Amino acid sequence: MGAQPSLAVFLGGVGGSPVEEWMRGVLEAAALDLAESALASSVFGRVVLAADRAPAGDMPAGVEVRVDGAGATGRAFRFGEAFVALAGEMPSDGVAYIGAGSGPLLGVGEFEAIAAPLRAPGAANVIVTNNRFSSDLFALADLQRVADLDPAALTDNAIPRRLRDEHGMEVLELPRTLATQFNLDTPSDAIALALSGRGGPRLTAALAGVPATERMQQAARLFIERTAEVLVAGRVSSRTWQYLETETACRIRLLSEERGMQAAGTDAAGTARSILGQLIAEAGPERAFGVLLPELCAAAFIDIRPALVQLGIRASKADRFAADLGRGDEIEDAGRRAIVAAAAASPVGFDGRLAMVGVPGFVTCGHRAAAPPFRRPRSWHMTGSEMNVSARKKMVTLLSGAILGGLAGCAGSHGEGVASSPAVVALVDANRTYPRWEDFPATPTDLPPASVVAGQVATLNVT
Repeated sequence: MGAQPSLAVFLGGVGGSPVEEWMRGVLEAAALDLAESALASSVFGRVVLAADRAPAGDMPAGVEVRVDGAGATGRAFRFGEAFVALAGEMPSDGVAYIGAGSGPLLGVGEFEAIAAPLRAPGAANVIVTNNRFSSDLFALADLQRVADLDPAALTDNAIPRRLRDEHGMEVLELPRTLATQFNLDTPSDAIALALSGRGGPRLTAALAGVPATERMQQAARLFIERTAEVLVAGRVSSRTWQYLETETACRIRLLSEERGMQAAGTDAAGTARSILGQLIAEAGPERAFGVLLPELCAAAFIDIRPALVQLGIRASKADRFAADLGRGDEIEDAGRRAIVAAAAASPVGFDGRLAMVGVPGFVTCGHRAAAPPFRRPRSWHMTGSEMNVSARKKMVTLLSGAILGGLAGCAGSHGEGVASSPAVVALVDANRTYPRWEDFPATPTDLPPASVVAGQVATLNVT
């Protein structure tokens, strides 16, 4: 296999309130599962978990732990400095970084795809990432490039883009799959992951009994109803839209705005602008969620963060997590609490009252009466074998692919550098010049005269 890079898994920045501590436990479970599977893959020679406090769970054998004391000393945490300091302790065969919530679906294939470019010629000028505009994981051979960033990187998101822009490094993007794009960052992500039934043993145990899954499940059912209209709004990528258009039976309304907000810093600066936020500001939360949205959709999956910036709401992490779980009484910010209350009080479609079936993170709502859950119309256009697949399985697949795949991703590719299947590439290359004029058949020269054809038709009519 050649030289083996090291892997650093970072865990921190979450904790304090009860809902944050719950999310911390979920992230820790995900980080420990990731570290264990990465070490077992034999792709990485060394795996280190860097955390802001000692993990509460049992450490996998062979995984090292480094505890950063920035929080205890009051010193501001800077990701770039912490990464360079930790990576400096590791062998010089390259280092990969994965955030605690960024790898619950990664396997040996993805680990090898991350590490392989570090063994190739020219590796010193290459950085591998899952998203060049807002990374959740990356790997590189020359650590000095990160140390040379000035100012030092505050977060992981912008490092690949900055290394390309400031140091001319080549950015290699991993194929965009559910495994490489999913980031377990909020309770909404945890709810979707729990519904999908995926994840390692520690994470699966941590997600057992996760609250609010029923609300998201009810909304997700509408993905397979041909008569339903579903609104998807927020930082939605073109790939997510394409996926929804090809894999769902419902009608999709899509509002994509403020892609790259976090990486660009417009959220922190308060300069992000949102059409949905303007609607809430003009109409008020009660009218926006109780009257206007129900006229547009039977369910809505809304990444609410751009709207909150537009509204000037800088809710704490505890408030955001409580909102994800629909716990309005635990939200301190009055503006955010009003939005959650308006969502929870909206009438629901199945019984004449609209319900917000999952307050965001992802807000889901219903309005017009829809077909009963899982009942396909008579004109459903699936084959017999496909129709034997349970509707629940289809719904969970859509939920996994659409929601887990980055419905609310903070940034995305603009279509550059995304690897395709080698078989697809070969097929395209082989047919780039088709059709050519010489491929069209020549005009026939042996056709019978029209009078002969007419006579033959007359004979048929007589007989």
